[in-house]
Amino acid sequence: MIWEYGVKVIAMACREVEMGKKKCERYWPLKQEPLQIGPFSIIQVPRRSYVIVRTLSVSFQNEERPLTHFQYVAWPDRGIPDNYSHFLEMIEHVRLKQGDDSAPICVHCR
Repeated sequence: MIWEYGVKVIAMACREVEMGKKKCERYWPLKQEPLQIGPFSIIQVPRRSYVIVRTLSVSFQNEERPLTHFQYVAWPDRGIPDNYSHFLEMIEHVRLKQGDDSAPICVHCR
C-alpha cells in the first residue's frame, strides 16, 4: 500500500505492544541494518520522547523512496493522552512534512 500509493508520511498512534498485547506488526528496523519484508528493504535513521520520528528508506526493484514515520507513544491503550497538545504538535509536523504533496498520508493505530 505504501509503495503503491506513493505514501511519504505514516502517522502511527499506538505502541507496538500495549498492556502486554501486540497492537501492530513492526515494519521498521530496530538497528541500522536493513529490514527485509518480502521484496522491500527498509532502513532507519534516529529518535525523540513522546513522538518517535523515523526516517526510512524503502526500496523495491532498484527504486528507492524516502518515507517519514511518526509514532506517537503517549497515547495509552483504551484511554486518551494526558497532554493532547503533544499530539496536535505531531499532526502539525506531519502536515509540514507532507507539504503540498498529493500522496495520501497513512494513519494507523493497529
